Amino acid sequence: MSKPSPVAAEVVNPIRKRDRSLSPSDVLTGLEQYKLFVQMADNLSQRRQAANTFFLSISTALVGLIGIGSVAASDPGPPVLPILLSFAGLASTFAWFRFIQSYRKLSAAKFAVIHEMEHALPFRPYHAEWQALGRGEESRTYMPFTKIEAAVPWVFLATFAAILLTSIFWPSMRAALCGA
Repeated sequence: MSKPSPVAAEVVNPIRKRDRSLSPSDVLTGLEQYKLFVQMADNLSQRRQAANTFFLSISTALVGLIGIGSVAASDPGPPVLPILLSFAGLASTFAWFRFIQSYRKLSAAKFAVIHEMEHALPFRPYHAEWQALGRGEESRTYMPFTKIEAAVPWVFLATFAAILLTSIFWPSMRAALCGA
């Protein structure tokens, strides 16, 4: 967020290029647009959290189903249910990670516009907050939530991959260990 995007600059530049000063009506309109855009950024954060909750629920349920299916299975052959559910888990965690990337880009764009809009305001609270947090460059001061949030799908991805590999190779491993 250090450098405003050219698209974000389009929001405020037409106002800056005017020959006259802003009327009270222009100021009020700009402030209302700013408030609306900040609300839209907050709504995006809520949708992002709902998506994370959805994918976390799906992944947790799949791990639970794999566990129940593995315990209930008495067939000595390859465990089909854990293999299928592991593939479903791998697909959902990949989709989850892509959602996080998409929300990260959309959120960055929204805040670039908010920062640019603040240039036309007498106050710049988001800019000041971002500066106070070291612009997200030093993890001791502030670690962006996206970095933490992006690690969770990787944990599930590793879990599903381990379950898949164990499920595929378990019959031969069991035979080798048991001497059968």
